[in-house]
Amino acid sequence: MERPNIVVVITHDTGRRLGCYGASVSTPHLDQLAAEGIRFTRAFCTAPQCSPSRSAILTGRYPHQNGMMGLAHLGWRLHPDERCLAQVLGDAGYETVLCGMQHEAPGPARLGYRRVFGERRDAAGVGEAVSRLLTGASLPLPFFIMAGMVETHQPFDKEGYLADDPAAERVPPYLPDLPEVRGDLAGFGGLVRAADAAVGQI
Repeated sequence: MERPNIVVVITHDTGRRLGCYGASVSTPHLDQLAAEGIRFTRAFCTAPQCSPSRSAILTGRYPHQNGMMGLAHLGWRLHPDERCLAQVLGDAGYETVLCGMQHEAPGPARLGYRRVFGERRDAAGVGEAVSRLLTGASLPLPFFIMAGMVETHQPFDKEGYLADDPAAERVPPYLPDLPEVRGDLAGFGGLVRAADAAVGQI
């Protein structure tokens, strides 16, 4: 049986703030992926923080099982014998590559990545690096690429991103409809669009 190549794209704190989930932000590339693939409507995050959530994705186990119950940069670690997706795939003969950021360990080798490609962690840099990898002839098959972007982490008013119109925002029912909230959502939209553009490039 032929083994598929795998590309995982992970953003930072995006949640369901995408067009395909009814948000007011424009995400045509992610919407296309959702339309042609699978859109989860009953998926839930395993933890309210970044590192524990990511660790659950990489290990298939809850944070209280794998050891990552807090943020990696604050000293939380996976249990020493915990195996991650890149390790499992590497053992199965995959070339394992990290492009961009990870927030599960002090270094990517602990997670099983054999290569780190590209130096930037922003969506534009990650999209460009993954695109170069996919169009180059030097990537052994089969491959697993983890493309990690810093977007859409706060602050939302970063330079170089075009915010949405605050007046046009659809404020979720769990947030108060205040000018400050609309401003945050508008800035957030600019970061989401940058991630969407990178997905389009990939």
